[in-house]
Amino acid sequence: MQFVMRLAREFRRADWRRMLSEMSATELGEWGDYFRMQSFSDVWMDAQFASLKA
Repeated sequence: MQFVMRLAREFRRADWRRMLSEMSATELGEWGDYFRMQSFSDVWMDAQFASLKA
């Protein structure tokens, strides 16, 4: 469920149930594979800011 909520946030979809109803299980799995390789934007941004040095 956490993945679905993060995916909805990434796509700026407040209607996560509708988002799920509009995609197949295969598509959801493919998004899961993609985001295992590519971070979600907030995770990526946090990592970038954490690496900044004053």
